[in-house]
Amino acid sequence: MEIINRVSAVVSSSLNLSEIYRSIHHEIMRIMVADAFLIVLRQPDGTNDLVYISDLGQRFSPRHDVHLPPEYYESMTERKPKIVEACLAADFEGWERYGDMSVRIQSVLIAPLVRGNDVIGSISAQSYAPNSYRARDIELLATVANVAAVAIENAVLFEQASDVAVSEERNRLAREIHDTIAQGLVGIILQLEAIGATLGDSPLVERVDRALGLARANLDEARRSVFDLRAAPLEHHSLEEAIQELATQHMIDVETQVTINAPLALPLLQYHMEATIYRFVQECLTNCRKHAYDADVSISITIDTEICVEVRDDGPGFDTTTLKHERLSNHFGIQGMRERAERLGGSLRVGSSAGLGTNVCMTFPLDTPTTTH
Repeated sequence: MEIINRVSAVVSSSLNLSEIYRSIHHEIMRIMVADAFLIVLRQPDGTNDLVYISDLGQRFSPRHDVHLPPEYYESMTERKPKIVEACLAADFEGWERYGDMSVRIQSVLIAPLVRGNDVIGSISAQSYAPNSYRARDIELLATVANVAAVAIENAVLFEQASDVAVSEERNRLAREIHDTIAQGLVGIILQLEAIGATLGDSPLVERVDRALGLARANLDEARRSVFDLRAAPLEHHSLEEAIQELATQHMIDVETQVTINAPLALPLLQYHMEATIYRFVQECLTNCRKHAYDADVSISITIDTEICVEVRDDGPGFDTTTLKHERLSNHFGIQGMRERAERLGGSLRVGSSAGLGTNVCMTFPLDTPTTTH
């Protein structure tokens, strides 16, 4: 009874899903071995999302539409907790791995999350030692799962209601940007083009061209802001999924290949870090469409003590000495990318030569807080 009361008090004190997941994990670690811990939620379309992944003390990015081992489905279908030992599990070597890739779990305890007539998911404590769980652990995890299911369902309903309000406000802002800033920039561009057509060989032509370039770049940014406000790419997607969508859209737009090389399990990053990586990749692909239209692109992400994101293309390349000119730098979006990296204590490196393609690499420390300018 003490465990039920404590868990109920902890997980019912918040409607924030992330806080509830952490609280469930923390309480599980207090009562049993949990070298790794997973929370799975079943989605309305029947797919399963790994919404919480912790392994050896490290959080990993959520995974959507995962293919779970059959033992998970059995536990949820039968509505009963289940112990799985690696040495006895069928096709254990074929189980998909979600966290640390250097070692494998040996003992798993799964409990379904049941609400009324519905199974909304499962929680799973895992150990790197065999035979780690006993009958008492089954009872304890089932007890926690019953309490957790109520808290999770309430938080999900609250989040869905909040999403509707946020979505409406984003759409309002998107309309405002489209109808005011974007349309105003279109008018400025048309006027500048008309002026440029009357100047002939005037020395003012260069200034008008620069103004046109800046106006077009800002129009592109305004349009992208409208798209992002409506799409909210990182709101319900992991970073990997959001980048994959960028790559897929790029391949549709220009009919070239985009390859992505990233760890099978990315650590859970702070939102501002994920947003910076997303914007960086987005800007690089935008530049490829503008300046290396027919080029194949590769995107690589490596994470150690620092995060390194590199985008390469095999396009025509350019003379990097031109980046010293501020206006051209702005045109390429390089300055914006550099500023985003520096806000995270990192740096940006651009490598290119005429005819040899371009690579842009952003690095920043994994644990460095953002700085303000």
